[in-house]
Amino acid sequence: MKAPNTNSLQISFPFASTATKLELRRTGQGAGPLPRLPSVALDRTSAVPVQPANMEAKEEKRTISPGLFPAVSFSEENVQTRADARATAPPFERTAVNLIEPLVDVDEAAEFLRIAPRRLIELARSDRIPAYAIAGAQRRLWRFRLSELACLCSPSEYNADGSLTCLKEKSRMAQRHQRGWLKKEQRKEGETWMLFFRTTRESDGKRVEQKVSVGTIHDFPTKAAAWAEVERQQIQINKPDFRRRVTFADLAHHYEQHELGDQEIAIVDPKAHTTVAAYKRVLRNRLLPRWGTRFALSIEPLEIEEWLAAVKREEQLENPTLDRMRRVMSLVYKHGQRYGLIPRREECNPLRFVRCKTVSNYEAMILTPEQAFNVLMQLEEPERTLTLLASATGLRISECLGLQWQDVSFEESQIHVRRTWTCGEVGLPKSRASKAPVPLHPLLAEFMQAWKDATLYPHSGDWVFASVRCKGKQPRVANMLVEDYLRPAAVKARVIADGDPCRFGFHNLRHSLASFLVRSKTDPKTVQALLRHSDVKTTLQLYAHSVSADRMTAQGEVLQAILGGLSPAENGLNAD
Repeated sequence: MKAPNTNSLQISFPFASTATKLELRRTGQGAGPLPRLPSVALDRTSAVPVQPANMEAKEEKRTISPGLFPAVSFSEENVQTRADARATAPPFERTAVNLIEPLVDVDEAAEFLRIAPRRLIELARSDRIPAYAIAGAQRRLWRFRLSELACLCSPSEYNADGSLTCLKEKSRMAQRHQRGWLKKEQRKEGETWMLFFRTTRESDGKRVEQKVSVGTIHDFPTKAAAWAEVERQQIQINKPDFRRRVTFADLAHHYEQHELGDQEIAIVDPKAHTTVAAYKRVLRNRLLPRWGTRFALSIEPLEIEEWLAAVKREEQLENPTLDRMRRVMSLVYKHGQRYGLIPRREECNPLRFVRCKTVSNYEAMILTPEQAFNVLMQLEEPERTLTLLASATGLRISECLGLQWQDVSFEESQIHVRRTWTCGEVGLPKSRASKAPVPLHPLLAEFMQAWKDATLYPHSGDWVFASVRCKGKQPRVANMLVEDYLRPAAVKARVIADGDPCRFGFHNLRHSLASFLVRSKTDPKTVQALLRHSDVKTTLQLYAHSVSADRMTAQGEVLQAILGGLSPAENGLNAD
């Protein structure tokens, strides 16, 4: 094969008037148009000439001086030697084969990055990776330098064969840090500072312009003051998925999606389905209507305190209810900080400075053993056995309804608490201590055995208090049992007055048991074990209630000790 005479080689190419700007690409040596080389030069072992752009050369043919091209031998042996050297060299050392790095085509660059050629062309067109456009007859041809592509990848990501693995799409690696720019716009509130920035559109990966409102000119008269407000609001325009300032609704929806989703796969602090339902209810009914449209970092602690006080005053809510609203709102902010949606500084969570009482003024109604007996006499089966079980064992109503006959061991005189039934779903016991077995006294076992003999569902896997209407497929419903049976029985037994709005349910039986055991001088640890509390303080502070007779007796003992058992006439003290 006869090599061409490079001294007389002339290359001409046209410049399209509509594509001139797109053809002027940045290179390591400078900016200039890249010529369309003849086929003999597409071996890519030749150097790419670089010239300053000459805008007067549009729509005319130009002649490249032969001196711009180095002397190249195009013999078959020389070409094959250079090709073998490129093929055997690792990707990150291929640039050492030639003094001037050659350009590679789309297929070789895509193989180097381990992405599809079509995806590589899309990134090149959007100017998100270093690329060079060469005008072709029908369309532009894209060329790349492997050293510039290698800069987009981590050095630790080389494979065993020397190739590079593309890291999470090269489109995200070319992101640039930006500060944005401020402009004034006329809005309803008046002339307003607007912060403009660029972000990546998720639908097609293109860089598009976004803007957010900073404040009015009246509040921030100078651009410096507006920039200070941007810093205060922590507008994170460099986040890849950022589109606007984060509102409380954004944080709440993110929290609901990640924290209140499937609890079966949760590895840290899985929540009961009742807790999840309660948190969602607080978000839906309380927090989102009031704070959803507010920017998260603009909410002040005093605003939240004033809102809680207004809600308490208008709706007569108890302190624990208000505290739950405060805690859920605080969890939303902590979640946002953990995921980096808002800054992790202390002042970015306003709930850290919100004060709210947690103690309720509610005093549970306590039943004496005589009152409990009168209530039982007003009930029929199986409601009578259910009420007796709750009164004698201290089981929660959800635990009573969650019992199956396999959980009742008549031989071992124990009741195993393995599940609960609330809100139409099977759940786990409240805590580890709640899973402890409960003793089954022989007297109570007689009532349980009698009900097992009478029920239509006595098998091992059947519910102890199964619903006949549901053909035994699920237990009874707690609130319907209270409204239809327990409360009417308490009215008939004259425990509560008819129409009395006081709170009364199965949980009052649990409080009554604790108070009775404490008054009968039972060891507090025994009471704690029977009620299955994790802490004895809960047993003594919340469940052990004193009655008027006990307080009268205690006062009499103190008076006897002070006066020595003498009457006023004998001890010389007069009541007046």
